[in-house]
Amino acid sequence: RIIKKECLKDYLNKPPVLDGIMVTWISTQGYIHPHTDTSTHNYHHIRYNLPLILPLRGGKTYYNNKLVETKESHYIKCNTHEEHQTTPIVGFLPRISLSFGFLIHV
Repeated sequence: RIIKKECLKDYLNKPPVLDGIMVTWISTQGYIHPHTDTSTHNYHHIRYNLPLILPLRGGKTYYNNKLVETKESHYIKCNTHEEHQTTPIVGFLPRISLSFGFLIHV
């Protein structure tokens, strides 16, 4: 669905390569440190994160030091060349997300 909705294609008009699906579970005081993701030679790495459960406090998402509004069941496009991170989780409710990675030939 993401490929179709986002019209993901490479320069030859071919669909991207699925680079994996992962589940992230971040509990109390956990967070994602500030980082960028590297791309494979001749490919641009892009990720779509789908939050399933968000904590009541903390766990905010930032791209290039700008707060990104997140809602449960609404995916976020992540340009992995940009620095991204989350703030520490406060309380008992974890941050649980599905993350879909794609490689687009450039």
